[in-house]
Amino acid sequence: MSSTSSKWLIGCGIGCGVLVIIGLVLLVGGYFLVKDTVQGIQDAEITLQKLEDRFGRVEDYVPPLDGTLSAGRLETFFTVRDSLSVYAADLENSIEELTVKADEMDDNDEESFRDVMKIVGKGFDLIPRIARYFIMRNRILLTQEMGLGEYSYIYITAYYSWLGKPLDDGPDFPLTGDAENGGRFEWRSDRDESDGSGDARDDRIRNMRRQIRRFMIRAFENSLDESVAGGLPAAGWKASLNRELSNLENDRLRLPWQDGLPSPLERSLRPYRDRFERVYYPTIQSIELQGADF
Repeated sequence: MSSTSSKWLIGCGIGCGVLVIIGLVLLVGGYFLVKDTVQGIQDAEITLQKLEDRFGRVEDYVPPLDGTLSAGRLETFFTVRDSLSVYAADLENSIEELTVKADEMDDNDEESFRDVMKIVGKGFDLIPRIARYFIMRNRILLTQEMGLGEYSYIYITAYYSWLGKPLDDGPDFPLTGDAENGGRFEWRSDRDESDGSGDARDDRIRNMRRQIRRFMIRAFENSLDESVAGGLPAAGWKASLNRELSNLENDRLRLPWQDGLPSPLERSLRPYRDRFERVYYPTIQSIELQGADF
């Protein structure tokens, strides 16, 4: 079986195959599996709404006006990441198992219908696991008094702008939701995500770049708007924001601060490099910020 076909089947299990599997499992008594999956998605949405009610909309987040990230807020970020580690490991293991199954099918020229359905079923099984990860992330953020906007800002700044983590980290099949719908639970297959010009990794890069740029441009604009409204940003930081906004507007492929972080941000993050590395999960990086309305 071709690699493209098996990867599409995985995507189908996560996206279009959901409809097929729901029908099949209902016929064979799988009602509770579907019920638990739907309930997980609904619970994730409920916890996301609670975050928004408590901390405001993600797109309204205003970064610190002096350009720094305080030690206290970074410690809170690490508490959230450490608390998520067991759920991240479970999700990464499930994705790895799915990848192994797909590779086995690639080596088998005479796969059976049963083999195909196992792959689709494995893809389907990821949905409640992903939902659980989001539920726990949202609950931990609420407990630790950190909004998803602040969490996203630290994550993007540290991992993409500073450490330069690859946007295509992850499996060879798509895990992302619909970027145009805030990354909510609209799981799609490779065929849905691709515009015909590339594979799942190419699509992931495009989607991630678009989401990162959209969020950070809005965060930069919020900072500048706050300064006009009476905030007191450091003069150098305000100039850095204006310059980076101009760079982003002139280069649609540019990531924020890709030429290097401004000094206030770099000094804030430098002591924590090893800790950031320890709580980075490459297999699931493309869904880490799902639910943020980029």
